[in-house]
Amino acid sequence: MVYALLVLLAVGFTSKISLRHFGLIEDASTHFYGSFQNALYAKALYDVAKACLSSYDFQTCHKQAFVDGIYRGAYELFETNDSYRVEIWVLHQNPRNLHIIRNFLTKKIKKVQNATP
Repeated sequence: MVYALLVLLAVGFTSKISLRHFGLIEDASTHFYGSFQNALYAKALYDVAKACLSSYDFQTCHKQAFVDGIYRGAYELFETNDSYRVEIWVLHQNPRNLHIIRNFLTKKIKKVQNATP
């Protein structure tokens, strides 16, 4: 009877440790995937800001936001002397553990001078 109880406790303890270990591996891999996706969305938002400034004026392109499923993001432009500062943020909720994965990025876009006579 005592041996059966010890075996049962050993099996339960081993199961608990292995499930926790494999759960942590899953969390790490989904976090890495979410961070990678956030970086791709941030790059896409930078490209959108750059394309908007090449077609429209600063007031039209000042801010934009998007929601795509579990991804949310936006950019905001700030005007400086010879360039625009672009601040980008992207949020992603990890569906496995419901943690919010954040990505913040600041880049510059040079102003293009029109060559009109």
